[in-house]
Amino acid sequence: MDFLCLGHGRTLNLIELKRPGHTGNREDLEQVERYIDFARSHIGSDPQASYGDVVNYMIVGKLSDDGETKEKAKRLAGDRIYVRTYGDLVRTATGPFEATIKVFKKQTG
Repeated sequence: MDFLCLGHGRTLNLIELKRPGHTGNREDLEQVERYIDFARSHIGSDPQASYGDVVNYMIVGKLSDDGETKEKAKRLAGDRIYVRTYGDLVRTATGPFEATIKVFKKQTG
């Protein structure tokens, strides 16, 4: 785990960053699954506790094309363990500002 971030409400976000050139594989997914199991087992079930859930984001260059890895990633998403690429992050960050970015590029280019 590279980052532990406070999320919205009672959620902790675990962030696992892989190198941008790294292709995420089944072993990587099993690694973050262990992190989530560990974190969830330690936040307990006390309703008065500050945090009640843990979500994981694994950031990779791309996800392996093999069927087993894709199926595991799909299954883990149902358990709030997500795989995102660096490209996904760029699109998420720039998407709402795309029109503004085009105007700036046109004016400066």
